[in-house]
Amino acid sequence: MQVRSGSSHDGAPLRVMLVDDDALTQEAYGALIEQAAHILIVGQAFSGREALRLLAHTPADVVVVDISLPDVSGIALVAQIKEQRPGLPCLVISGHDPDVYRERAFAAGARGYLDKKEAAEALVAAIGQVGGGGLYAPEAA
Repeated sequence: MQVRSGSSHDGAPLRVMLVDDDALTQEAYGALIEQAAHILIVGQAFSGREALRLLAHTPADVVVVDISLPDVSGIALVAQIKEQRPGLPCLVISGHDPDVYRERAFAAGARGYLDKKEAAEALVAAIGQVGGGGLYAPEAA
């Protein structure tokens, strides 16, 4: 699957791993990403444990993590990813109160926080921003 916004430093597509326990959500994210260019989904996990196992041998440039997973919170997973691969940027996606969880996500090491209430196009923009070395944290409206 490829997408249109953002690329790694050498011009190659950004390699993204999706971590969400909902298959429908993963499909929706994949469909959004397929419409863009320069982003490639290289892995999909449905739990924190599965994500850590896949990351051990998957060359990802960005990990998109849902905040609610069946075996660990997305925030705790971000902290574990930062221990395993310190330079790997994570983008947390949440439907929970951003005023509470945005700060927690960044404290755990996330480089971006996307509220599920944002427009669908924001996902591609956020991946590009985080994958390009920036931060993505729009203020709550």
